[in-house]
Amino acid sequence: MKIKKISYLDPRVDLENDCLDVLVTLENDVCYMVEVTTPKFFYTLMEKSKSDFVPTGSVYYCIKVNG
Repeated sequence: MKIKKISYLDPRVDLENDCLDVLVTLENDVCYMVEVTTPKFFYTLMEKSKSDFVPTGSVYYCIKVNG
């Protein structure tokens, strides 16, 4: 199945430390929402939860943003 469209729910705020909800629509019009994050955002999550590990409960796709 090919991707028909990619859209963002909110604009990017911080290119180095942020998390973004992305809607991926396939050619059969099925739509998936995925959460995309930068590597540095994991440290923010761990600091907020006062843990040495990333909290469980969500699946994150980690990306490196160029530019």
